[in-house]
Amino acid sequence: MSTGREIHLTEEDDWWVARDLTAGLTAQGETRDEALDALDAVVEAVQGDGGHEPTDEELRELGVDPETARTQGELPEVLQGSGEGLGDALADLAVDREVDSVEAVRDCREDE
Repeated sequence: MSTGREIHLTEEDDWWVARDLTAGLTAQGETRDEALDALDAVVEAVQGDGGHEPTDEELRELGVDPETARTQGELPEVLQGSGEGLGDALADLAVDREVDSVEAVRDCREDE
């Protein structure tokens, strides 16, 4: 059964780039499978179905004290639940700032 998603997978230098043309999203990985898995995660997060509250263990692995993280006060407006997903909010910020995410990734890779 088709989901109606159109995905392009290309190899660019040492990276595989997966683009979901239907959702307008891009991800990359060192292998084809990694690029596709990353794209699935991005699509899921942007559509509001992805992500979870970090566990105490995940916070500690990042060097964050879980108790401190819970008592930091209000989140910045862009991260607060406003009815739109975080991906929508970030996309709006990118548009406001006239950022081309694909071009930004290429620029970062060229600077390395």
